[in-house]
Amino acid sequence: MLGLPFLLGRSPLRPHRAGAERPSLGAALRRREVRLGIGLVALYVLGQKWGMVLISPFLVDAGMSLTAIGLFNGFMGTAFGVASALAGGWATRRFGAAPIMMASLLGQVAVTAGFALAAAFAWRSTAGLGILTVLNSGVMAFGFVALYAELMGRASLDQAGVDFTLFQCADGLVSLIGWQLVGMFGDRLGFVWCFGLAAAIGLASAAALPRLARTG
Repeated sequence: MLGLPFLLGRSPLRPHRAGAERPSLGAALRRREVRLGIGLVALYVLGQKWGMVLISPFLVDAGMSLTAIGLFNGFMGTAFGVASALAGGWATRRFGAAPIMMASLLGQVAVTAGFALAAAFAWRSTAGLGILTVLNSGVMAFGFVALYAELMGRASLDQAGVDFTLFQCADGLVSLIGWQLVGMFGDRLGFVWCFGLAAAIGLASAAALPRLARTG
């Protein structure tokens, strides 16, 4: 709704080159690359972000102290995430975005399935759950570098800011919807089912990824 005036109105910005269309949301949505990019963002967020909102509540219910949660989900997760983002940037340049996104999604499936198994078998090892938590941060950072590198390639030089804003809005919108749904069903279904469903969604996203990601 907040973007509706920009969709209907004309932008005062001048085109990047002579003869190009004036930057606008409408111009962005008319481009197939942008529409596919929005679909790619939605698919990727479905597979990688929906389960993360359950991790902190699960760690609390598993009896982990707040100090340990802060250490693993805060300090160590952030540090490993930064290192993984750097590694993801190198790997994306070396191998391309599509295989890195696929590897990250499959890694996310494995981590989320690990949380599902931990919930199913009442695994309470602080070190083990901490490792899963840190791995979750790293896998996510590793893949999102590749995702946004892919999206930058889809943005038009004539209105790169508009296109990229659409991609980020799609990321935020799908994340918020997913987190709300996971929060609603978490109490009813429990951690085992929610983590298991998140892993299954991640696997389905990985299977559908080649249809939207560019391999060239």
